[in-house]
Amino acid sequence: MSKPRVLVAYKKDAYQEYVKDQQDPHLSRLLKAHQPNLLGLKKAHQVHLASVEPVVEALDQLPIRYTLKERHRLRPTSSYDYAVSVGGDGTFLQLARCAHGALLMGVNSNTQCSEAAYSVATAETFHTVFSKALQGKLSVLRLPRLTLTLNGKSLPHLALNDVLIAHPQPAAMS
Repeated sequence: MSKPRVLVAYKKDAYQEYVKDQQDPHLSRLLKAHQPNLLGLKKAHQVHLASVEPVVEALDQLPIRYTLKERHRLRPTSSYDYAVSVGGDGTFLQLARCAHGALLMGVNSNTQCSEAAYSVATAETFHTVFSKALQGKLSVLRLPRLTLTLNGKSLPHLALNDVLIAHPQPAAMS
């Protein structure tokens, strides 16, 4: 029997994107100057990392094959048995759009700041909860998915709770 295939999606936070990856000099100066409205940026980054790392460590211990992807790099696929989002509802909804046919599970990456209504686990409980899912011992809540048809053609993304129709540049007039 082959190992279950698992897609894990996570959100790249603003600190990672702009300070670490892009090394934005203006933002770096503001952070070094302890700009009050940016003080939470690094802390949120640390909290996020502290939730992603235990999930990856748990996955390494399980008899599965997994792929880790930033949520903005997700594309529609039906190649996975399970799909796990590490973040809040936005990450879960993005994953739900793309992971066709997979059982989805949300992991709330910041229980202090995120409601994460679709999440059933935290970093601390993920190993236990996901192990139950793999054994078929976790109840499944089936949610209807929406298919959008535009000009007679079905679009590749499935929606979970809503559809936004907008210009490719959202600030432009639709």
